[in-house]
Amino acid sequence: MPSRDGQYDQVTVPGKYPAFAYRRSSKLLDVFAYPVSGVMKLWHILLHSLFGVPEHLAWVLCLFGLVLTVRGIMIPLSWMQYRAGRVASLLRPRTAAIRAEYAAMENITAADLKEQNARLKALNKEYNFSPAAGCLTGLVSVPAFMGLYRVIARMARPNEGVDANWHAPIGLLSGEDVSEFLQATYYGVPLPTYSAMSPEQFQILGTTPEALSQVMMPILYGAIIFTTGNMAFSVYRTLQTLDHANGAARFTLKLLVVMVVFVPITLFTSARSGIIPLAIILYWFANNLWTVTQTVILHFILEKKYPLDELYKSHSAERKELRRQELAKKRAFKKRRRHLRLGYLRKANRLELKELKAEQKAKKIAAKAAAKERKNKVRLAQAELSRTAGANGFMAKQEARLKERKARKLGITVAELEDQMAENARKP
Repeated sequence: MPSRDGQYDQVTVPGKYPAFAYRRSSKLLDVFAYPVSGVMKLWHILLHSLFGVPEHLAWVLCLFGLVLTVRGIMIPLSWMQYRAGRVASLLRPRTAAIRAEYAAMENITAADLKEQNARLKALNKEYNFSPAAGCLTGLVSVPAFMGLYRVIARMARPNEGVDANWHAPIGLLSGEDVSEFLQATYYGVPLPTYSAMSPEQFQILGTTPEALSQVMMPILYGAIIFTTGNMAFSVYRTLQTLDHANGAARFTLKLLVVMVVFVPITLFTSARSGIIPLAIILYWFANNLWTVTQTVILHFILEKKYPLDELYKSHSAERKELRRQELAKKRAFKKRRRHLRLGYLRKANRLELKELKAEQKAKKIAAKAAAKERKNKVRLAQAELSRTAGANGFMAKQEARLKERKARKLGITVAELEDQMAENARKP
């Protein structure tokens, strides 16, 4: 039953499939479920009513049709994201040169910042680049996949239990549609079956753990292979355009490498020991197959249309060499410090170690002070630029309002009023 905080509690009935009371706080997620459930409904009508596909097979194919529809609609957004990332990499040497030019100024002013922003904006316009284009895919895909998982999970694990006589509608899917989905099988195994079920629950669904394992494991292995392949290819793509001097970019690459190892393990353990129905594993298989295929195809199209030029390659090699030199200095410092610590009993070593630490500390303090001073100057210039832009914007709005009011009084358009004003200004 629902608890006081709006969460749900598991309701266990001996020998029954576990039912889950509805979560009041999750009603917002139902908004995302309507378009996804509508797509599933249309695919079922198309397959079963028009093409005569058997009921149980139609619902299985609906899962693949759902992936085909949702991911197909998102192909233009995915291309925009890929293109934005590649163009950003190609522009990196040019933007870095512009920023370095203004960073070398000792006293940067609001005019300098305005000029820098104008040059960067002109560069983006020249290459038809918008930084926000890479974020659009995430804004659209997250609600879509939330709704998709919401529909599939609720259909495979309904609140009333799989053996109930009545099921609540899910989005645009009626209770009868949910009942038909629960009776659908894949190679004789019902779609709501999962590995962690009790023997009584397997008996209710008319299957066995051995039958589930025999059907599920090939699909699960395929999903894991496709997922790992896609993530490994993402690591390769990231390495191609990695900014070696950027700490955030290096951290992202390390995170991707760690995920290549742990995500497949997580998928396997979740499917083998968690409450992951066969329907969701089928979705994993289809979705990951689509993802790895789309990633490879879009990448090769990108390589053909937007190849990495010599300017980018030389800039990337320069940044990589700077990073290598920085790491070499750190290793040399640590090696020297370790050597002096091993000979700490010698007075000369103690003095040298003290001097080495003091020198390193002084360098850090000086670099921190210089960065802080530079940051303060830029902040003051940005504040002045914002005030100027705000004042100019306010004055422009006020002037436009006065022109509209005057034109309305004279019974003419704003353009005609401006022509009159220009003609009066030319008169002696």
